[in-house]
Amino acid sequence: MGSQVRSISVEALEPSDTFPRRHNSATPEEQTEMAELCGFNGLDSLIDATVPKAICIDDMKFSKFDEGLTESQMLEHMVGLASKNKAYKSVISESLLNFQTMIMDLTGLPMSNASLPDEGTATAEAMAMCNNILKRKKKTFLIASDCHPQTIDICQTRADGFDIKVVVADVKDFDYKLGDVCCVLVQYPGTEGEVLGYGKFIKNAHANGVKVVMATDLSALTMLKPPGEFGADVVRSAQRFGVPMVYGGMANLSSSSAALLANVAAMYAVYHWPEGLKTIGQRDGLAGVFAHGLKKHGVEVQGLPFFDTVKVKVADAARKSEMNLHILDKNTITVAFNEITTLEDVDKLFSVFAGGKSVSFTAEPLAMEAGSVIPTSLMRERPYLTLPIFISYCPC
Repeated sequence: MGSQVRSISVEALEPSDTFPRRHNSATPEEQTEMAELCGFNGLDSLIDATVPKAICIDDMKFSKFDEGLTESQMLEHMVGLASKNKAYKSVISESLLNFQTMIMDLTGLPMSNASLPDEGTATAEAMAMCNNILKRKKKTFLIASDCHPQTIDICQTRADGFDIKVVVADVKDFDYKLGDVCCVLVQYPGTEGEVLGYGKFIKNAHANGVKVVMATDLSALTMLKPPGEFGADVVRSAQRFGVPMVYGGMANLSSSSAALLANVAAMYAVYHWPEGLKTIGQRDGLAGVFAHGLKKHGVEVQGLPFFDTVKVKVADAARKSEMNLHILDKNTITVAFNEITTLEDVDKLFSVFAGGKSVSFTAEPLAMEAGSVIPTSLMRERPYLTLPIFISYCPC
């Protein structure tokens, strides 16, 4: 019998369980085809046309990296690493219980989940949950215009997949007449710093069969009336409560990272204990001192109550300063204060807004004059974090 010699390429003999083949969805040929559809010869041409040359590198060499492990090699490697682990008692679940207790205490609501995704994603989940509670019979989601812009964007994107109509408006213009509103979203404090009372607003929403989602700030809730006392149905966000600006890095471990951040927030509360958290919250007084000083200097400041963010009619000198100020429009900025802001920082801001002119006062003596800008009706009276885990390590 005759036989035919079949040539075999070297590439065909390479391991087939490599990462690119299994996980990179587009082959080099498909990448070229897509680039050509956009009018370019290939992926390199597309990148050259879209990425500024000032940030491009002619040649990239990674001498310390090899081709990587195959999946089977990686599994073998991981088994080896796992064999070095020792079994310890896990107390992570206990920390998550601390997180849930902390959330319930600060928000004034009877239950909590045990994870901490970003605020925009959490709010979109709340939107979907309220829609499901009403069996998807109502298809409009109203968002207050003073919510964070990134939260609004994420909700609008997610709403498309649920066939939900998103309407962004001032809360005083919310209209329930058509009976198609499943839920509303308000921000407490608002993105421009304002602190509003939502008691009557929430009663009106409930009277029309509408759920109320409130995006809030746990640091602010150490000082402000909790959402549960207003009657809010769902409260989202603990994002900056003890969680540093880590700039991502855990996106592929979403459920694990959400639990990790919840643990970080819980341990922050355990570490600082209730009085320590209240002391941090009282540093909103720096915002009050700043606002009081600007008024003495003739600068227009937002008249609404605020917590730690001051809305200011801006001077050109402030816009040109080498400080990170949140620009709302050509005439308005907001300035936010936190636990690491100092009186010296406030003095620097006074100089910036003075436009080079001398300032006849400093922040420290103004503290005695400023007083609280939060009305008594919005001040917190309810105690929080009273369980032993939150007070056993108090240094007082």
